[in-house]
Amino acid sequence: MNEKEKYIIEYLKINKKFVISSELIEVLEKNFPDITNANARKIISNLSKKKEISSSSPITFSNNNYAYAYK
Repeated sequence: MNEKEKYIIEYLKINKKFVISSELIEVLEKNFPDITNANARKIISNLSKKKEISSSSPITFSNNNYAYAYK
C-alpha cells in the first residue's frame, strides 16, 4: 500500500463518517501536489475494489459522488 492510499485510510479513520469522493480528491490534491484528479479518483476506486474502504455504490450523492468510509 502506498502513502496516498494510507493517507486516505487514515483520513477516513479520523473522520469516522462517510466522506464524498470530491472531498477525498480535494484532500489528496492538497497534500500531494503531484497528483492529478484522475489519479486521485483511481486510487480511491482501487481502495474500494480491494475492500480497504466501504463505498455507497450504487447510491450516489450530489454531482454523482459516491460516499466512502473506513470499513
